Amino acid sequence: MEKLKQKDCKVSDNKIWNAWKNIGTVFDKGYRGINITVISSQGQIFELQFHTKESFDLKTKNHKLYKQMKSNTISIQRKEEIKAELVKMARTVQLPIGVKKL
Repeated sequence: MEKLKQKDCKVSDNKIWNAWKNIGTVFDKGYRGINITVISSQGQIFELQFHTKESFDLKTKNHKLYKQMKSNTISIQRKEEIKAELVKMARTVQLPIGVKKL
């Protein structure tokens, strides 16, 4: 974050999403990571994702299921089934040291 600030990038607090905080809540979709939206000094908007090796491997492995869950062509019931499956698989991913789950 400090390096981004040194490069005149802006990250507003409401553009930081810590998915680790969702563990065990209704918002838990089985994703483990921290995503931030950054605005460069030239005004370009981009996202950075911060993962552990475990959380990145989980994200990569489950990407097709996640995309399917986001689809408008499947039933709400199927979306809930996929969400439950993703959350179940995410239970094995350890909370990284220094990441707060509030």
